[in-house]
Amino acid sequence: MKVHNLTVCDQVRQEVNGKFILIGVYTNGIVLTQMPGQFVLGVWLLLESDRLGHINFKFRARMAGQDEDLMFIEGQVEVVELENWTPMGFGSPVLIGQSGDLTLEAMFGEEREWTVLRTLRVTKGQVSVQT
Repeated sequence: MKVHNLTVCDQVRQEVNGKFILIGVYTNGIVLTQMPGQFVLGVWLLLESDRLGHINFKFRARMAGQDEDLMFIEGQVEVVELENWTPMGFGSPVLIGQSGDLTLEAMFGEEREWTVLRTLRVTKGQVSVQT
């Protein structure tokens, strides 16, 4: 399995026509105005698979130095064609206690080891408003 276009955002929506809407996309880090701080951690990605059918998955988010998951999601995704990658979107509220590195990891199918998909720096600070 290969993950492409992994995007971290505030919210993932899917329209009735199948298109996705990503709201509040984070680029290289997450800035919270207060800590501890709670927000919805949304994830959108494209999954490249070498086989058709149902594939089990597990996703988790963790802060560096902590053994407890901030988010844990597991389930199945159905791959219906190999030529086009399968979109996946999900999210969950998370509580961040302090600044640090937030790591997103995954396991697909029969994998036994977590694969790091992305790491983002979480900091406390002022959120600038563009006009």
